[in-house]
Amino acid sequence: MKPSVYVETTIIGYLTARDGKDDLSNLRYRITRDWWAEQRLWFDVRIAEVVIREAVGQAQGVAVSLRQQVMDALPLLTVDLDRAARLSGHLLGPRLIPLMKADDALHIAVASVTQMDYLLTWNMKHLTNPTIRLRVESMLRDMGAHVPLIRTPLELTRADLQPEDE
Repeated sequence: MKPSVYVETTIIGYLTARDGKDDLSNLRYRITRDWWAEQRLWFDVRIAEVVIREAVGQAQGVAVSLRQQVMDALPLLTVDLDRAARLSGHLLGPRLIPLMKADDALHIAVASVTQMDYLLTWNMKHLTNPTIRLRVESMLRDMGAHVPLIRTPLELTRADLQPEDE
């Protein structure tokens, strides 16, 4: 059975974006496209409604159809929305996810309530931030909730899944 990966909106954005703004963005575009081409097949990759809403809402013109095309090819998670909303509410607040970034907390909650192994993201501010990530993981464990591993495409590869031969 393949490890499950919940793909957050930033992955869809970098996958379908044109090169542009700066060197860091260009690097993330290339890493994301490489991960999609070379690693994605080793995982059970899924999205949720919140990803669709964000991805389409943040895009314009051709970007909307490119994002929609990618998302249409991915299985959609069935989510207990009440449970996800309650859990995301616990993640909002001081020293965790800011109230104005409620969708970031919802991504974590969706990945947790659907028992996903990984949450894949480029959101360095609120999701892969090491301090916040540790606090979120601790809170989820304390609540008895499933703890998805939050990773960037650089941190999640097939090689990381298999023990090395000795």
